[in-house]
Parts: sequence; structure tokens; C-alpha cells
Amino acid sequence: MPAKKKAVVGQFILEEVGRRFQQIHKSAAHIHKCKTELLSFANDNRSDVVDAVCRVVLLVLKESPRLAPDSLKRHYSFLSEVSKGFRERYESDEIAIAMLKTVEPFHNANDKTVRLGVVSVFDALLKTVDQTNTSEERQNFYQNVAEMLKLRIHDKHPAVREKATSAVSCFQSGKKDCDVTQQLIALLCTDNSADVRRQVLRCICARKEFLEGYFHGMIRSVRDVVSRVRAEAWDALSRFHWKYIAAYAMAKNIALPELIHQGLIDSSSSVSIACRAALTNCWLHRDYKDDCESMFELVLGNGNGNLDSYEVVCTEMLQYSRKHKNTKNYVVNFELVSATSLLLWKANAKLSADTEGEDETAILLPLPEFSQLLQDTVYAYARPDVESKTVKFKNIDEADVMLRILLSTFDIYEENGYLTHADNTTRSSLLRIIGFLLKVVPDDDPALFVDVAVRTLKSLTERTPEEATKTITSSLDSLFRSLKLPQMYALGYDDVEAFGRKSRERQRELIRRRMKLRGGEATQEEYDQLKEEMDRDEKFLLRMQFIVFAFLSHSQRGDTIPTFCSHVIQLGRQQDNEAVKVASTTSLGLQCLVNPDTVHTFMPLILSDAKDIVPNAEGCVSLTALGIAFDLVMEYGLRFFDCPTHTTGNSKMNHNSNLDNISNNHSNDNNNNNNNNNNNNNNNNHNNSNNNIPSVMGTITTTTTTTTTEGNLEARLQHERALAQEDEHRVGGNNLLNTLRSFLRTPCSGKNPIVVVGFCKLLSCNRVPHSQVAEVIADILIHYMAYRQEEKINVRAAYMVDYLNKFLYSFASSHPNRQSLFVQGGLLAFTQILRYNSNCAMRLMELITRLGDAFILVQVREIDPETARQFARLAENGNLTTEDSTLAKNSSIRTAATRSSTQSGRLARELSRFSLHEHIASELLIEISQSDSEEAQEVCINILEKRMYFYAKELPSWLLFCASRALERVSASLQRRLEAWRDEARVRFSTQLTDDEIADDANKTKWTEALTAREGVLEKLLDNGVLTALSHTLEEGSAGDGDGAAENNNNNNNNNIGSGLVSVMKIERKRTRDENTVFDVDSIASRQRRSRR
Repeated sequence: MPAKKKAVVGQFILEEVGRRFQQIHKSAAHIHKCKTELLSFANDNRSDVVDAVCRVVLLVLKESPRLAPDSLKRHYSFLSEVSKGFRERYESDEIAIAMLKTVEPFHNANDKTVRLGVVSVFDALLKTVDQTNTSEERQNFYQNVAEMLKLRIHDKHPAVREKATSAVSCFQSGKKDCDVTQQLIALLCTDNSADVRRQVLRCICARKEFLEGYFHGMIRSVRDVVSRVRAEAWDALSRFHWKYIAAYAMAKNIALPELIHQGLIDSSSSVSIACRAALTNCWLHRDYKDDCESMFELVLGNGNGNLDSYEVVCTEMLQYSRKHKNTKNYVVNFELVSATSLLLWKANAKLSADTEGEDETAILLPLPEFSQLLQDTVYAYARPDVESKTVKFKNIDEADVMLRILLSTFDIYEENGYLTHADNTTRSSLLRIIGFLLKVVPDDDPALFVDVAVRTLKSLTERTPEEATKTITSSLDSLFRSLKLPQMYALGYDDVEAFGRKSRERQRELIRRRMKLRGGEATQEEYDQLKEEMDRDEKFLLRMQFIVFAFLSHSQRGDTIPTFCSHVIQLGRQQDNEAVKVASTTSLGLQCLVNPDTVHTFMPLILSDAKDIVPNAEGCVSLTALGIAFDLVMEYGLRFFDCPTHTTGNSKMNHNSNLDNISNNHSNDNNNNNNNNNNNNNNNNHNNSNNNIPSVMGTITTTTTTTTTEGNLEARLQHERALAQEDEHRVGGNNLLNTLRSFLRTPCSGKNPIVVVGFCKLLSCNRVPHSQVAEVIADILIHYMAYRQEEKINVRAAYMVDYLNKFLYSFASSHPNRQSLFVQGGLLAFTQILRYNSNCAMRLMELITRLGDAFILVQVREIDPETARQFARLAENGNLTTEDSTLAKNSSIRTAATRSSTQSGRLARELSRFSLHEHIASELLIEISQSDSEEAQEVCINILEKRMYFYAKELPSWLLFCASRALERVSASLQRRLEAWRDEARVRFSTQLTDDEIADDANKTKWTEALTAREGVLEKLLDNGVLTALSHTLEEGSAGDGDGAAENNNNNNNNNIGSGLVSVMKIERKRTRDENTVFDVDSIASRQRRSRR
């Protein structure tokens, strides 16, 4: 063919190919027709068609930034169909290789859309090439393509990485030594794009080598923060056989049933559907043909998982079987009992009991037979070498799992009324079995089966609680008699002091033997014998403490606590073992909650433990006691000392046995105390008069003769006693609060988070007196800012920042009074921090102004919820922290949101009523007028300019008065900015007030009072140890608010909040400890007792 004619034909083919591609870009309906036409063109001149297609592909790649995404998708789909058609008809992948070579040079283009087009072409065509071609040229080409795609999977554009991941997966083998597989696993674990991680999971094939390489990645992905990644992870796991999944999970010590449980209850419906499909459709139906028992045996062998997760998975499988008409009733066969059969039996019984119209009696064992099964299982667990006569166990090593299942089955029997109607013989048998189980002390976990056994015991003895007390006492007595130390010295359970003394002596003896062993003066057998004896006693003591703790946990207010339990608690507190002391201290706290009369006795001891030094961050008696102290104050309040101080006779009768009814209302307590005093004085008049006021009563007796006069004087004396008693209560509550606040003001990395969280709880339940709420909030905010300085390098600090953010928002938005108290506390904290770190003070004031916004109040948001959401969007898009933010801009966002509301009138009134920014602005102006630091003045002016907005309808004259006083003291460099802010506020509110009207007598008097109050606050700052302790942490942030501060903290190795903090301020005068503020035994004793001492 002549060259000219050949060029014309080539141009014609190019135009025809271009028209076909144009049709494809418009609609996917033309794909089959256009493919057929291109193949017919190739019959006559294949090379020209290949060249034309490559030129069109290159043109589309060039225009890809201007093409619609749907058109490009149809384009790549058409390329794949054309390549498949060429290979089917001509048995050649020539056109696919030509297109790949055409676009390959543009993989590193500057335009991300072009790079995306290149990897999309490779993704579409690599699956259509001849993978069996082993020629050197083809293999070199494939190697170059793989290297190019390995570069693109690290592209900065997520869409490019996603397509490159799909394309490069053709070159992976799935083994750990494969370079492509290693890079994809790294992407799965580290890439910040959820679509990329999901694409990696889609590329996992159902081959054994892929499971070996990707197993940890898939397990990690089922906990991903993005729901579509979690759903894809379950789809990837479902491709493999269940036995391989279970084997890998057991080898890697992964609780597979717990993962499935989390997937089934996932908040995303797509994830729960994918997990359910993997469990039932794939693993149960596809792999095991609906045989639940065979499938579940593979994961129940170790028994390390949570029993609730096992039950959920079993219930899901049984529901699937019922849905597909493959119902099978699992009953207990005493000839072959296994953990799997018992679990399926329990799940089947519970499902039948919860399903209407089904009879669970056909599945549940009669209670006597269940008692026999439980007894044999307990004996098999305690004595595995003795063969059971009644029940044949499939695997005796599963005795602990079977026992957990049987004990949890008591809930089903109780819900269906079996325990209530049990005969005395069966009940006695079950009580005997539970008592024996409590006496068995496992080597690995002394708390094993304690909670479930005690809960079952409570259910069995609901009508006869004395039987539960008898069983618990018998178990504790048996364990106590098994201790080596009491046997050695013939000690009884009430010899608490002697037991603790001998325990400490034995501890010292162990240390001496260890030193002698090192010096060669003692043998290893002597040391090991004493060590084993101490370890055994520790396990038995822990078992006793856990039994007491479980018994108290399942008791209610007013239940009788056995005397043995109290002795066991005190016995544990005397030990020289930290674990035992922690368990006994926790039980002591529960005892105080169950029996209010014990609070007066043990609260001083608990606080004394809380003051001890913290040896470690976890498992410490001091931290446990501190948490208990806050729990008791939450339950009873600060004023639970309601025993009259003047009674010396029957003091027990004066204790309020129902302390949970102690109210926060001050007047109600006064009335109750007066009534109690009247009754007590009428009954014990001679005792009270002789002990408290003998001279007064003698005078009354000799000078009055009428009954009326005596009654009046007696009433007056009783009233005076009630007032004195009330003063005593106030002192006691105030001492307790001061003691708790002292923990807040003492630097300790372990205690400070517990104290901060404890005070947050007290504030939430209104246990802090109103007069001290602002000061407590100020202390909390100071700790909050210290945590913010270290949140990037300290996990605990990051958690506390998140916790306090949620609490402070909830507290400030719950009620206008609480929001006002929060603002007051925030201003106190701001005044203190401003003297240490201006940047930190600025961030604190941003928090105060944001949470001091009346728009966040619940009662304001409820007026018009849609407007509140609109305001939140406007505020978020408005970026109020930008440099060009002004008073007008900040206010306009809120004004626009308010005016657009259907309840604009009511909303404006409520916002004006609860607006706090006017008060914040006035306090900042007072700070400017009284501060000599130009840096502090600049911080206050920055806040006024960028963070202030006012809801008030009129600008208060008090605010203008404060502005005028601030202008008199502000530095010359900042005076113009402050004047501009004042003028802007005047213009916005159209204020016409003159200077004389502003400086009236009322404002002058208010100014004097404000300065006096400020001086009082500054005096308190001298004695405030919070900032003195945390000053080092706060000042470290002044070097930089970003990475610089983190590096500085890392260099100082300050990983614990408040640890190693050194004060940068020198206190000139030494603070003395006020004895009246110390909460100890003397503070709750009567005046006469202290005076006699």
C-alpha cells in the first residue's frame, strides 16, 4: 500500500476509533457494540487499530482533569473489554501491552489527575495480559511496571494510592518474604486513608500463604476506626476456612469469639452484617454444614475468652439454624459432657426461654440433676485425678470452663422461677457445693469463681439470708484455718494486731534468709520453704478478701454483715502485702456503703491511708483509699456526722441508720437534728444536763418553780444545743473538704488524676458547697492546663484532657448557675496562670469564653434546636480564632443565627438574660487596670478583641466605667487598641451615655468592692500550692506551643504529671499547718473528750 494511501487509512481508523470512545464516554450501553466494531476494524489492519487506540488513550489521559469521573470509569471499563476481546480473538495481548507502554512514562506527572489516570489504566489492563509469557523482554517489562507501581502506592494523593494498590496486587504472592506483600501490609497498618486500607483488604486472596502474611493486619482492621474498613476486614477473613482462622488465633493468643462479639454488636450496620455473614454463611454453613458443635470446639479449647462472647456467638449460630429450618435441640448427655455441648445447651435453653411459644423445660435439666452435674464438675475441677462416677467428661482439662458455664446457668433457673420453688434438699445440696467451691483456692487466680458463686448464693438464699451468711462464714473460717501463720502461733481470727505483727516479722525473716543465702550462711531450701509458705498464705488471704468483697458487692443497704467479714477486712489491712491491703481497703469502702454506721469510724482511717506515699502508679493502697473517700462523699455528702456531740450514753441510737437520706438541703437537716435532740433530751435529760450544763440546770431548778418556765428554758437550751451541733457539722464537713482539696493542691503523678476526676464527680452530684465551687473549678482548670502542656508526650495527660473537655462542657451547659460558677472559677484560674505563662492563660480564656457562651446552655438550645445546630455550624466555619476576628464579626454570627430562628424573640431574651461575656470583659478590664505587666495587659486586650461578644440589649454602664479606669493605667503602646475596642462597643450598642453618667456613685462603689474582692483573691494565691507545684509544667509551655514544648518535656524525661516538679517561686514565709483543718479522729470526737485529754 502506498504511503499516502496508508496515511489516509490510518487517519480514517483514528477518527472511527475516536468516535467509538466518544460514544463510550456518553453511555456504557455502547460498550459491546463499539468493542465489536473495533475488533472488525482490526481484522483488516490490526497495527493501525492498536496505534489509534493508543493515541486515543493518550489523548484521554491528557484531558482527564476536565472529564467527568463517570466517563473515566466507563473509559477504563471499555479498555479492559477491548483487551479481553483482542486476546480471545487473536490470542494476543498486544493491544494491552501497547497501551501500558504508552501511558507508563506519565506515571510521575505533576497533575494528580494524570497520575490517577495512569494507575487506573494499569489497574484495568494488568488483569488481562498474558501472565504465562516468560520471555525475557516481557519479564523485564513486568519488573519495571512493578517498580513503578511500588512508587505510586506511596503517592501523596489517596486516590492514586488506592488504584496503585489494586494494580500492584497482581504481583504479590502473599508470603511474608514478598516485597510487594510487605509494602501492602505496611500500607494496611499505617496509611491514613480508609479507602487505601480497604483496597488492600480487597486484594487478599483466599490462599493459605495470604492468611499467614495478612492475619495480623486483618485482625487489626476489624478494630479500625472507619466502619467500611471494618466491614471489608470481615469480608477478607470470611474467604478463609474456619479451621485455619481458629488455628492462627489460638497460636497468636487472640480471643476470636470476643472479636466476633464486637463485630456483631458494632454500631455500624454494615459491619454487623458483614460479621454475621462471615460467621453464619461462610464459616458455619460453607465450612461445617451447620454443625455448630464441631465448629465451636476449635475456639473453646483454651477457654481464655469471655464467657459472654461465647454465648453471643452460640446464640447467633442457633438463630441462623432456626431461621433456615435446621433446628436441633442441644441437651446434656451425662455420658459425654464437654464445654462445647454445655455452652450450646445453655444458649439453646436461654433462647427457648426468651422465645414466646417455646417450652424451655424440655431443654433445661431438672434442678436435682443440675445439682448432680454441678457437684461432679466442681469435684473434677478441684480433684482432676479422681474419676467421676455419674458424669463422663470428654476432656477433664475443660473443667474450669464447664464450671463457669454451669454457674452462669443459675441466671436462667432464677429467671424462670426454678430456684424459688426448689425443695430444701436440692437447695442444701447447692449451698454445700457453692461453699466447697469458695474454699478451693486456684493457683493462678484467687478470685476465680468467687463473684459468680456469691451471686448464685444470694439468689438461692433470697428468702433465708441467714443461710448465705452461714455459708460465707463457714468458707472464711475454713480458709483462715488453712493459713500457716495462725497455725504456727495459735492465733484466732480476732487476733488482728498479733496477726499483723507476726506477718511483718515473717517478712523480715524472709529478708534475713535471703541475705544469709547470698552470704552462704543459709541453704536455698530454707529460703524457698519460707517463700512458698508466704505465697500460699497470700493466695488464701486474697481469696478471703475477694469473698468478702463479692458478698458486700451483692448486698444492699441495711443488710446484716457477718462479724467474720469485718475481722477479715481488718486482718487484711494489717498485712505487709500490698495486694491484700488493696483488696481489704476496697472491701472496707463497700462496708461503709452497705452499713452507714461504719462511715464515722473508718473514714479517718481511709483518709489516713490516702495520705500515704504512692510507691507505684497502679495497685496502691493510697490510690485505692483516695478513690474510696470520694465515693463515700458522693454517697453521703460532706455532712454525714449527724450524731449529737453532747450525748454520752446511748450514742448508737443517735446515729442516723439511713444515711442515704441525708439531703443537701440545709434546713431539712436542721429540723431533723432539732427533733432528734428533743427526743433524746426528753429521754435522757439527767444524763445530758449532768454532762453538758450542770450549772445552768442547777440554777434553773432553784430559781424557777413553774412548769411553763422550765419548759421554755429547756426548749431554749435544746435550741442552743442544736445550733452548737450544727456548727460542729459545718466544721466536720469543712475539714473533710479541706483534706480532699489538699490532695488537689499536692503534686503527685498518681493521685492528681484521681483527685481531679473525684472532684468532677462531686461537682456533678452537687456535693461541693456553693461557696467553694468556683475555687474547686479553678484548681481543676489549672490541672487541666498542665495536662494540656503534656498531652502530646503523655498518654495519661491526653486522656485527662479528653475527660475534662467533656466534663467541663457538660457542667457548663447543664444550668445557668453552673455556667456562672464555671466562669468565676475560670477567671480565678486565669488570674493565677497569667502570672506564669501568658500563652497558657490565653488558651484558658479561649476555653472559658467558649463554654461561657449562653448558646451552649441546654435550656437555650431546647428553645430552637435547629437554630442551635445552625449556630454551631456558623461558629465552626467562622473560625473565631483568626487574627481578623473582631467584636462585630463575633457578634454577627450569633445575631444571624438568632434572627433566623422561629423563636427569635424568646431566644434573644434568654440569651440576654444569661449572657456572661459582659462580666468576663469587666473582669479583664479590672485586671488591666491593676496589672503592671505590659504582657499581661496585652493578653487581656487580645482576648477582648478576638473572643468577646455580648448578648445584652444595652451596653452596661459598669463595663464602660471599667474601660475608662483601664485606659488610665494601660501602657501607651496598648492604649489605642483599648480605645478602639471601647469605641466599637459604643457604636455597636449605640450608647449615648456621658462620662458623668458612667462614673456615678453606684459604679464607684461597685469598683471599690471589686478591688477589695480581688485583693482577697490575691491573698489566697500566696497560700495556693497548686500553681507553685505545677509552675514548672506550665512554664515549660512558654517556650513553644507545638513541637518545641514536646521536645523540652522529652528532654526533661517528665513522663508523669507533676512528678519531679520543682517550684520556680521562692515562698518567703513558711506555711504552717492549721490543726483545725486536719481531719482525724479528734475532729469528730466530742468537746468533752478533747478537753479531758
